[in-house]
Amino acid sequence: MKTITLHYSESIYEKLKNFLDTFSKEDLEVEDTSKFEKIKSQLQRDYDLYKQNPTDVLSVNEAEAEMDLFIKNNEN
Repeated sequence: MKTITLHYSESIYEKLKNFLDTFSKEDLEVEDTSKFEKIKSQLQRDYDLYKQNPTDVLSVNEAEAEMDLFIKNNEN
């Protein structure tokens, strides 16, 4: 999906909302500002934590191999 930001006056809110409600949920998702800000804040925290504590990043295959080895070593 693509994203746009709309700035609108309170006077057209109901008309705009009614119009947007005519689209299916598969075609259009209206995301309120608080949800966007929450996700943005979580992403920023994760990024800041990553930058403060740089670690080696594993590929999916490497992570699976490590998990397999861990499980093998800890069976029974």
